[in-house]
Amino acid sequence: MKTLQHKSLRYFLAPMSKEIYYYYPAHPSPQKDGQGHPMLSLMGAGNIYFLQVSSTWQATEEELQELTELLIEKELIENSQQLQPAPLKDIQARLCAYPDFQTTYSTSSTSGHYPYAAVFNLTLSEEEQQQVVPAFEGQQEKLAVQYVASIEWIYNVEARLEGLFKLSQFAVAEEDTESALRAYIEKAIEDGQLQIHIQLEKPTHQLLESIKTKLLDAAVEQGLRWLNDPNSGDPHMEISLEKGIPHPIDISATADIGAWVRESSSNHLKIMNQ
Repeated sequence: MKTLQHKSLRYFLAPMSKEIYYYYPAHPSPQKDGQGHPMLSLMGAGNIYFLQVSSTWQATEEELQELTELLIEKELIENSQQLQPAPLKDIQARLCAYPDFQTTYSTSSTSGHYPYAAVFNLTLSEEEQQQVVPAFEGQQEKLAVQYVASIEWIYNVEARLEGLFKLSQFAVAEEDTESALRAYIEKAIEDGQLQIHIQLEKPTHQLLESIKTKLLDAAVEQGLRWLNDPNSGDPHMEISLEKGIPHPIDISATADIGAWVRESSSNHLKIMNQ
């Protein structure tokens, strides 16, 4: 998937299409209250701190309009209906720590629909306070909101499995012939008697395994048909796969809460009662 970016919007040509473009924001944003203030708060009472963060994952009207005009100018689309929000799946929002976002303080399922609103409410331990409180003082690279999701992509795949299939050496199992035949074919692939060839640009490990499984399934079906034919002998096996295969691509978008605080003039972001 070739992704381009205009300001804070990432966009790409929809799979199996020449006229529809999808977009998603590179960074989430804080939800705003009725007065336009970001909905962030940190309250402290002694050693106990309560945090609330509300976020969305949506494009601003201004940037979306700019991107639409840019794509029309480049003659990539003809109208605004051809620029659409990316069809995201398995969306989850996380409140996590820099630098590697591996420490997660809280997760939130989103609304499930654009703009994917999420709310985090939690009580902070003393250890967590050391990372979180500085973010509400405007320090950056301390605390982040990260959205993770997947996009189902269509890969055009050309693949084949071929070689001499030594059917005469296969011992038919009394009970589960299909499982025994699958294991026999897997061993033939491992030994190099059967070879797999795949033409695909920048494949992921998961996608390669999915393609190999589809080839193996087809090989087992062919093998079962040959087993029922007493004249099969040791035939040459050739299984071809030429099709578009759907496969998810993981994406993420991250925002620094310290930056949200710095960009806001509101004095209600942090409420401390010690």
